Amino acid sequence: MRSILFLAYKYISHNYLKTIVLTVCLLLTTVVPLAAYFIINAYEQHFEERAHGITLIAGHRGNDYDILLRSLYYKGAYPGSLSMQDFADVQHAGQAIPMYLPFTGHKLYAAQEQNVYYENVPIVGTRLDYFSMRNIKLTKGRWPVIWGEAVVGSQVARRMNIRIGDFVLSDQKNLYDITASYPLKMKVVGILQRTHSPDDDVIFVDIKTTWIIEGIFHGHDDLSDKVQKNVVVSKAKIHEYPEITPQNLHLFHHHGKAKDLPVTAILILAKDHKSKTILLGDYQGNERVTLIQPLKVITRLMSLVLRVHAFFEAYFVLVIFTVVLFIILVVMLSLRLRTEEFSILYKMGCRKQTLYAMVFMEFFLVFVFSMVLSVICVALFEWMIPPRYILQLFAG
Repeated sequence: MRSILFLAYKYISHNYLKTIVLTVCLLLTTVVPLAAYFIINAYEQHFEERAHGITLIAGHRGNDYDILLRSLYYKGAYPGSLSMQDFADVQHAGQAIPMYLPFTGHKLYAAQEQNVYYENVPIVGTRLDYFSMRNIKLTKGRWPVIWGEAVVGSQVARRMNIRIGDFVLSDQKNLYDITASYPLKMKVVGILQRTHSPDDDVIFVDIKTTWIIEGIFHGHDDLSDKVQKNVVVSKAKIHEYPEITPQNLHLFHHHGKAKDLPVTAILILAKDHKSKTILLGDYQGNERVTLIQPLKVITRLMSLVLRVHAFFEAYFVLVIFTVVLFIILVVMLSLRLRTEEFSILYKMGCRKQTLYAMVFMEFFLVFVFSMVLSVICVALFEWMIPPRYILQLFAG
């Protein structure tokens, strides 16, 4: 057996060009299906981890996938808004966390800074309960205590070189809307630990801060209380504050009802299965509000992905069949070219069974080597491209 292995090794090392061609063919035939399998598994696992613990998500009736991607990944089309009255209506079922996230922002760079990096980062308005639910900690700074303060994800801080005390500025939805409120200047008071999730790539603020960005809450100079002939006298221009400070915080207010304030989605952590079932029944047929079960939506989404994967599996089977035919052709040609070599070995006393075993061992070594390389390539792929980046390829 050792002599057969030795002869096979010497042959494939001497004919290295043929060995390389066969190895590459087998490598590509196996590594692509393995990589596809890894991508789909990572895609599904990352979705399920992101939705873990969230029983229901309330959103504006529409596309369930838009609600899921917007509330969990801050991507995709904006699904519409609910109200704080809807938030109050679902609280009896368990813990509810409101989120308002129609805005983006960027770092406010100083004039002397170089190598600036502009990026429209999602601004997520929520409450501190969200960080407890996700078990997100701070690496530096503190949590926001007043409106207009922000904490940033670790990746945002790294890319934009944000430090404690820097400022971020909200982006205007429409640059040509002269009636829109001014961009809000927000002070960074904390940097979050890296979580390897979409939370690393956003700016978090209190939900009331996003209402200030929207213009629902606003702060401005007080009108003069001087009255001349029953007319309130004021300046021609009322100055609105583009930044919230302890000095002007008390001047911020809104003129509507608290129950009408907007939210994009409500994350619901139901107390038990009974509470979840009752809540689903309450909103059955509601024309404005829909409740989605994240894991069920993920299952539907993955079924679509698996259908596409089944097509590629059939394609890979055809490719493997073609490669096998190619290898058989190579073996047949190799045997014909090695007729003289085998004749000499036979005359030296080598049995035909030994010759067949040597040829089999040659291709077995090539096969094993290509399989080892396939496993190494897939492992490197998994190490170099974490699941969070794989998701970005699909979510956009």
